[in-house]
Amino acid sequence: MAGVATIKPVAARLNIVLEQGAHRTITVAVADGSAATLDFTGYDGRMQVRESYENTAVLLELTTANGKLVTGPAAALLQLEFAPADTTGATWTEGVYDVEVVNPGGQVMRVLKGRISIDLEVTR
Repeated sequence: MAGVATIKPVAARLNIVLEQGAHRTITVAVADGSAATLDFTGYDGRMQVRESYENTAVLLELTTANGKLVTGPAAALLQLEFAPADTTGATWTEGVYDVEVVNPGGQVMRVLKGRISIDLEVTR
């Protein structure tokens, strides 16, 4: 046998709908391929929204640095925090996103991906 391949879990797909001008918290439990929860202690997280996969302009960014992506409170949980200001003045209504976590050694793992849209508000 020449070697053993390690297969990482594929990022889960979750399509997100945000209500314009409203706060929303999405909590996601992340597990590996054997259904064992992953420990994100000490990890950084990042999420970017773009109009398309090819587009270079970032429409919205959530990171552990800006406090909008939280690893925890339990070790295997990710919390995505969308504030009213994130969507109130948005000029976009649909896009794509993914969420990556980076361990203290710099290894990146994509854990979530999908489409994201804003349901426009009428009451202002």
